[in-house]
Amino acid sequence: MDFPMAVDKGAGANLPDLNSRDCTVTLDDTALGIRFGTRFHTEVERSKIAEARSMPDPRPETYLSMGVSSGVKTLGTDTLSVIGSHDGLVEIVFREPVEVRVLDTDMTKETEAAEDGRGISVQRLIVSLQEPERFLEAFQSTDAAVKGEGVETAFPSGG
Repeated sequence: MDFPMAVDKGAGANLPDLNSRDCTVTLDDTALGIRFGTRFHTEVERSKIAEARSMPDPRPETYLSMGVSSGVKTLGTDTLSVIGSHDGLVEIVFREPVEVRVLDTDMTKETEAAEDGRGISVQRLIVSLQEPERFLEAFQSTDAAVKGEGVETAFPSGG
């Protein structure tokens, strides 16, 4: 399933090359994919996700900048935010740190590195979604499938 990311019109001032049509989260029983224009693209095995939950806007205590950012002191250096809005925030927590590739030239500070990306290890991702509730419902559905809950087998048990 595809879930469009929330991208505010004002985000264009700081992210002029960002096209909201190119900002999508995909989720199925096998993988989670995140594309944030040319700045970020990753795919993680669905089984590596421990949980996904709605997240309130953390401002003013914590400021999440629009775009791709990491090392937010109050959230932990193992957290990466990929947002175009402070609305519809969803936090995705992994069972163990996963490596993602950051393509954002603002983060890599080197054009060469930005072409291939730079791998960083994260325990949590924060994304902004237009329909966070729909994503969380789909996550719960895939969670049951990943855990094998409610799945009937073709072979009866016993002998």
